[in-house]
Amino acid sequence: MLIEDLKNFCVKVKIESKKIICLVPTHWNLLVETVFCCLHLHPALYLVVCIGYHNVTAKKCLNYLKLLREEWELLVQLELILIV
Repeated sequence: MLIEDLKNFCVKVKIESKKIICLVPTHWNLLVETVFCCLHLHPALYLVVCIGYHNVTAKKCLNYLKLLREEWELLVQLELILIV
């Protein structure tokens, strides 16, 4: 359901749908790829975590995953460093 919602919101905000990579501690470059992917998907991810039926119960609540504007800006700055 989350993946379908993410794909639908990607279409809605007119960005290419991508699959978010699961981090593996022994693969150091996956963190970089995950940051790039999340920045690309930012508008759609925001819509997914704000959608009502993903926040009905404490067990299913995604609101805690919502980043502040400053946190997104920090990721953008981090991306500029990681590109080099």
